[in-house]
Amino acid sequence: MATSTHVLAYIEQSALKAGVATSSLPLLEKISYCESGLNPEAVNINKNQTEDFGPLQVNDSHKNEMEALGMNYNSWQDTVDFAILLFQKQGTKPWNSSKSCWSTDD
Repeated sequence: MATSTHVLAYIEQSALKAGVATSSLPLLEKISYCESGLNPEAVNINKNQTEDFGPLQVNDSHKNEMEALGMNYNSWQDTVDFAILLFQKQGTKPWNSSKSCWSTDD
């Protein structure tokens, strides 16, 4: 199993490869810590019976979209790559449920 050091390194690598600003890396890392404790295999079942997987807790409602992009929902690396795409499109909105943990807003 990947360690938290591996997870953080992969988040950074994926984000930079996708063109995410270096200044956003601490936020992505903090979101991952809040969502999963940096556990690459984290699984959470939501109240609506959907599932979140990986260090950035990608919801299984994105499986089809991920597959269309050649990504595997059951690969924590692919969920990180997809989460980076979500971050680029939607900002932090997909992680609003953990905002009290990672937000720097006063």
